[in-house]
Amino acid sequence: MKLVEKGPFKVVGVEVVADWEQLPTEMRKAWAAFMSRRTEIKNRVGEALIDVSVKQDGTRYTQFVCSEVSAVEELPEGMMTLDIPAQRYVHHRHIGPVEGIVATFSEMYDWAECNVLTTDAFKLDIGYTARGAQRAHDLYIRVLK
Repeated sequence: MKLVEKGPFKVVGVEVVADWEQLPTEMRKAWAAFMSRRTEIKNRVGEALIDVSVKQDGTRYTQFVCSEVSAVEELPEGMMTLDIPAQRYVHHRHIGPVEGIVATFSEMYDWAECNVLTTDAFKLDIGYTARGAQRAHDLYIRVLK
């Protein structure tokens, strides 16, 4: 695990807002809808798809299933854009089944705490593919200070 600076970038995708209990079901629906329409997104950068954990408000989570874009010209119906500013992150590459990503994020939070870093719920999970093939996921947790 290491601290990294990541420059600003834009994403286009589908927002999911749900309580913890409904989040897995709503995320599956969002991924299915997004996958079937991802080619409608103009100016996509690369093939990796992204899950952005935007915020947590109590038991309510806001997630964003998306693709990075070089510019936003027009948004497909029902999709939104999100500008992610330059930030510092704890970064780690997860290799293995996607079911292990939650545990890897937990280890990253523990590492940040041991290194006296203040983090929040904003996370990036970059590495999903359109074909569903397993690949490495670059995981990031925002560092506030």
